[in-house]
Amino acid sequence: MKIQFNQILPINKSIVVSNKKISNKTIKNDSITEYSVMPNYSLATFPNISFGMSPDMRFLLNNAKRLKCAYSGRLMLSPAEEKIIYSKLEKRPNAMSAINFLQQYAKYMHDIEGKVFDFFVDSEHKNKRNFQDILLEAKDESLQRLKEKQIRILTRTNNLIKKLSPEIAAQIEEIRDSAIEYVNDNTFGRRVVLDRIKQVKATGDDLQKVIGIYRAWYKLPRSTNDFDAFVVKYSKKPHEAIAKRLISSSVATIEHVKPQSKGGDDCMSNILLVSSRFNNDRDTMPLDEFIMLNDELDVKGNLLRYIDDVINEVNDKRSPFSERASYPIIISDTIMKESKNLVIPSLINLKASKDQLKDYNSLQKLEQKYVVKKK
Repeated sequence: MKIQFNQILPINKSIVVSNKKISNKTIKNDSITEYSVMPNYSLATFPNISFGMSPDMRFLLNNAKRLKCAYSGRLMLSPAEEKIIYSKLEKRPNAMSAINFLQQYAKYMHDIEGKVFDFFVDSEHKNKRNFQDILLEAKDESLQRLKEKQIRILTRTNNLIKKLSPEIAAQIEEIRDSAIEYVNDNTFGRRVVLDRIKQVKATGDDLQKVIGIYRAWYKLPRSTNDFDAFVVKYSKKPHEAIAKRLISSSVATIEHVKPQSKGGDDCMSNILLVSSRFNNDRDTMPLDEFIMLNDELDVKGNLLRYIDDVINEVNDKRSPFSERASYPIIISDTIMKESKNLVIPSLINLKASKDQLKDYNSLQKLEQKYVVKKK
């Protein structure tokens, strides 16, 4: 498996719903939230947000509470809950009142958000201060620790750089030295560094080493996985934005297994439910690359569990998914293709009648890779 370097990705210039073009516009994004843009993420942070929604997308979002995030296996909040929570947080102006309200949603918070929430809970004078006050007090120490972590990761690959050919080594050293300079100037941008290293034109043994460096630098701390990075970034935000941010990463969104920018459709054969944090993390990255770079998430195992959960929903006659019995079949096919067979779901437990699969029969015929129990 290789990380894609030096590739220009094609832009799909039409929205596709049920394989029919309905409008002519450039698509630059791959995720949906039903009611609003995440309040504390700009569109630059969420480049894959789309505001057009197919019936299939709406169906999945409306049933978000029935499934866990396909990438992380975590519980998710529905877009409807998101809207209610945000409106209520607007009436919680200090840390104590916001903590009391958010306590009931702590189980949905991801690891870093949970750690930040616990930090707020343990802070003093919560009734007299807000979340921004508390983060500002902690900012200087967090910034120093963050810098140390960033430089440690950037220099950890020095021995690997020395093994590169002189021309490639010089390019990587320049990227590393510039990054360290940005760290010291408090202007470091992780994505800029990763984008730059992807533009290095390495081949053969050099390419494998550059990929190794990329994988190491991919672990640079960010606000979604590092406490200090969260504190530094969100100490600049107002109290209400910080409060909403604690749960915004847990809101269910639509993920295109094959990104729209690479020709992926908006239909059931190409969409999953994932929390906004991991939707944003993947962006338009190839699925096999995302799996490789995020080995700590067990993406492969969680995708398999997602399919199992969908099958259980299909087998339950009371579930809306019983009317979408083809979903586990067609999404499994796409997952296999986009993961380069890293993920091979089993549909042996799917129990579906011919009547339930009538929508599947109308779709493009797929290879017979699965065993389906017919009633």
